[in-house]
Amino acid sequence: MSGNKVETNSGERPTTVRPTLLLLGLLVVAFASIAVWSLEFPIWMAIGEGLFGKIDALQQRSIMQFNEGMDALQSLPMPLQVGSSILIYTVAVIFAAPASFLTFSYTLLFGWWAIAITWAGATIGQSIAFAVARTFFAKHLSWFCDRYRITRGIENAVANDGFRIVLLMRQSPIIPFAAQNYLFGMMRTKTRDYLIASALGIIPGTVAKVIVFQLASSAVGEDTSLLIGAVLVVGVLATVAVTVIIGKYVRKELTVFA
Repeated sequence: MSGNKVETNSGERPTTVRPTLLLLGLLVVAFASIAVWSLEFPIWMAIGEGLFGKIDALQQRSIMQFNEGMDALQSLPMPLQVGSSILIYTVAVIFAAPASFLTFSYTLLFGWWAIAITWAGATIGQSIAFAVARTFFAKHLSWFCDRYRITRGIENAVANDGFRIVLLMRQSPIIPFAAQNYLFGMMRTKTRDYLIASALGIIPGTVAKVIVFQLASSAVGEDTSLLIGAVLVVGVLATVAVTVIIGKYVRKELTVFA
């Protein structure tokens, strides 16, 4: 019989899982995530405007409040500006708040120094989120993963090849950045692998965002489509690489009792 049987501890009927189909399914999810990621802002804006008719007023009020906050930040001495900006970004990462608008604002405020400021805030925030997940939620996910061979395979992949997986996942849009912070904390990721790989892995995306925002806000209004396309291509390649690495461990787990 082709395919591998997966058994569970709950007495459920074994099902047939083909590693190739699993790989294709993850790739479909990856490409769908990229499409949604690139389109979600205008889509949700259109839905909000159509359903509520108040999106413009809310948006304008939020922008005004944000601008007031940025003006207050600019009035501080430079060391306090930098420290406060890092703290704000750290809190945004911990609570999974959208941070791209902060990156854009920091680019306008600090120029190229926004790369270092956003990187510092993101690194501190993702480390704290990892620690929170490891302390309070890891045991619950571990219980679930131990029940099924596929999830055990994913756990083994993260435990044994965590550095490469974390490094590649930081380039992939398949799982949102904030979700990754907590997910890796709940799984058996080695702390050292996570901290180093995450700190290195977010550098390309941070640099790319600041470059895009710098070009977009310049007086010339440079075209950023090529850079954005390059970031998406890197994301797709990273997703494929992660899928192949994890797939190896999942196939090994599925063939143990085949």
